[in-house]
Amino acid sequence: MDPRLSLVMMAVLVAPFILFGIGAVVLDLSQSRRDRGDSVIASWGELRITKSFLFVGYHASDRRIPLAGVTVSVTETGSPEAGPGAHRIHVIVATDSGESIHRSQPYSPGLLTAARTFEILANRVGVPAKPAVEAPALRWAA
Repeated sequence: MDPRLSLVMMAVLVAPFILFGIGAVVLDLSQSRRDRGDSVIASWGELRITKSFLFVGYHASDRRIPLAGVTVSVTETGSPEAGPGAHRIHVIVATDSGESIHRSQPYSPGLLTAARTFEILANRVGVPAKPAVEAPALRWAA
């Protein structure tokens, strides 16, 4: 067997994986840069929240929904025994106007944690802050 042929075969087999890895890293970095530019607090799938908006999508033309009156809930459906595709995590965003947005992904412990974190942050940011109560000024009689 020609040793150069085996090197060529290895290069042909390994090169697509290297290129795919580089592409995935570039895509992740560009999304992170876009999130920083939009001041994203948390994201799950294509749902992203800032201090005042919920973004649905990754593009400049994505929907922006004001967070006031938005509630987020997370549910799980299916079970691990039913098969790998049956156990799913669902994130449901409901607005005051009655509109709802549903997104789901296959279950994994990391995705469930990310979904719960997204739920907590979205519900916390969507609630207007209570005005600070000033302590009464004490006056001493002289």
